[in-house]
Amino acid sequence: MACLRHRPLDPKHHIQNLVEVVKRCRQKGIFVALSNPCFDLWLLLHFDNFPSTRQLSCGQVGDLIRGKLGKFNKTRVFDLPISDADVTIAIARSRNNYIHSDIIPDQTQTAVHLIIEDLVSKGIVRIRS
Repeated sequence: MACLRHRPLDPKHHIQNLVEVVKRCRQKGIFVALSNPCFDLWLLLHFDNFPSTRQLSCGQVGDLIRGKLGKFNKTRVFDLPISDADVTIAIARSRNNYIHSDIIPDQTQTAVHLIIEDLVSKGIVRIRS
């Protein structure tokens, strides 16, 4: 499950709002996987090792993807050449750099691998080897 918000948030209250959303989701038993700085980090891990820079912007992550693929359009991620082997590698790269916390991560990391692993363990998704 993903929560998307299409209107800009007041930057002063963005973290406060995010903390509240995460808290409410957890109270209802909804798992929340956060990525810092953005979901694009998960995409990058399909093509490259985890970045050595620990504080990246979403734009910088996009630039790293472009550096690997030659192009990257955030609105066309379904066009990315991701194979099952790439997903397996991305899971390992993400897991190796993931630090569990009950707070919003302030370091570059993603927890998307936890969703993929959960879907696989429940037989909802299959990753061919």
